[in-house]
Amino acid sequence: MALEGNFADMPLIDLMHVFHHGRKTGRLLIANAPFKAMLWFFDGAIINAGVVTQNAHERVACGEQAVFDMLAWDDAQFVFLPPNPQETVSVQIQHSIDWLIIEGLRRRDQPQRLAGTTKLQPTSRLRLVPMLRQASDITLTIEDWRILSQLVQELSVAELVEATGWNYDQTLKVLHRLIALNLVEVCSEIVVSQRSLSPVLMAPNHEHMVENRVRGLVQAIKARLRRTSASA
Repeated sequence: MALEGNFADMPLIDLMHVFHHGRKTGRLLIANAPFKAMLWFFDGAIINAGVVTQNAHERVACGEQAVFDMLAWDDAQFVFLPPNPQETVSVQIQHSIDWLIIEGLRRRDQPQRLAGTTKLQPTSRLRLVPMLRQASDITLTIEDWRILSQLVQELSVAELVEATGWNYDQTLKVLHRLIALNLVEVCSEIVVSQRSLSPVLMAPNHEHMVENRVRGLVQAIKARLRRTSASA
């Protein structure tokens, strides 16, 4: 008997975990007008995926990108069927189900974060967030690391352009990505009078914040180097 239902009652994330822990092999067919999709499971792992248009059957996405697209669907019909013995499915997805879910949710959340960010200006000052996330949680590019290494101290967008040697648009693109990942934040423009606060209390707090950011960045870089060495 086929398992069928709706994402509103059983989200795709739950289905993926059920099939993974049950080491299921089969096909998950999904309908979300105007698209339809399929996930291929083998022994609990997702090995391939695809999204096409319902009417013309034009390919919209395949592989990991197709999984990410499906994770953004909140209301879709699904049915899980046994494997088709006459169908040969190539392995196009190597990552684990947990990685696919985390990366899919991060991508789904990123546009919402970007929409809520302040428009960056050349004079906008940026810094690392106080509690920097571990590098194992996300996938960073060389460009991301280059910006992060500069932000051990607060810098303006213009200063980052000069430090990296990039043009303004390229710098903004990387900054928006890092802000969306909650790794970089825009410094508050609220100015607090120095005379209204005790210098004895201010200095340790500021140094502690900078120390935390630098320590977090160093830990993230070390984790990245360990993974690179292990895969070499």
